[in-house]
Amino acid sequence: MIEHQESKTRDIPLWLTAVVILLCIGGGGWLVKWYMQATPKQVVEIPEDKRPVPARGAGFRGVPQNGNNGNNTGRTTRGNFGGGTRDINANGVQSWSNTSYRIKSGDTIMNVNYVGDKFDFSPRYLNVQTVEVAEMIMMRLGIMSNAGWRDYLNVTDEQLAKLRAVPLPRSETLEPEDKARLSELWTAYHSGSADAKPVAEKKLLAAVEEVGKKSRLAAVAFDASRAELVKAALTPEQIAKYKATGGTLPATKEPLKAVPVKPEPTKLQTKSLGADNQSIEKFSVTAPASTKVLTDKTETKPSNVVTPLPLVPTSGDK
Repeated sequence: MIEHQESKTRDIPLWLTAVVILLCIGGGGWLVKWYMQATPKQVVEIPEDKRPVPARGAGFRGVPQNGNNGNNTGRTTRGNFGGGTRDINANGVQSWSNTSYRIKSGDTIMNVNYVGDKFDFSPRYLNVQTVEVAEMIMMRLGIMSNAGWRDYLNVTDEQLAKLRAVPLPRSETLEPEDKARLSELWTAYHSGSADAKPVAEKKLLAAVEEVGKKSRLAAVAFDASRAELVKAALTPEQIAKYKATGGTLPATKEPLKAVPVKPEPTKLQTKSLGADNQSIEKFSVTAPASTKVLTDKTETKPSNVVTPLPLVPTSGDK
């Protein structure tokens, strides 16, 4: 008699299973964190001429700065921030977003940006570029960002290096004393009572225009110097060629290829005449499309004609 012995399996306690799972999760998280901290971050600077072309295209010329104080003529914007309609051409103080205000007085725009209870000014000046200066700056931008312009104008590596050395546009700043003066006037306007706001706004706008007239001279000189560097890097022929395009890169056209015209194949048609045992064979040849020629050749051949063989004289005929 054979006895069967059943092997006993010991069940793993539920708490031990939970501990093992938590240890696996914790160990995996620590490994990922260690790997991220151990890998140093690398910052790679991409030259302007190697950057992708903007979505606006090579022919984008920016917003014109001439006419109506350099703004879009009479346009207003309506957004979800600040509530209501905002007029970009209006002088005065406007709520521009949930955390910013816009002050415009003449050719000076002063953005007031809030971070918590603190605010800072970001100045911008209109009409600081002439048509010539704006065109030179846009030409440099097109050459640096689009290889098509470099090929079209035949820009050399030496010229590209000079254009790359032209200073980039800068952010305008305020002198410390001007910033302190505007901060005091802004606080008086923003925190003042409704009855005092008209007088406070008038003082604020006057100060903004005064500071702008003084500070915008440096912006005008800076952009003019950039334009001169661009002109010095290129030849007069290249500049004239760019101006002739109106700032839009011409499309490259491939020469048309001549396609040979093949004549249609010769068609052969035979028509039987029936009882007379005669047949007419008609040959029709179609010429190429460039010529209008139709050749018909009609032959009548008896089908039962036997060609006689030549007579050869024999010895008896002599």
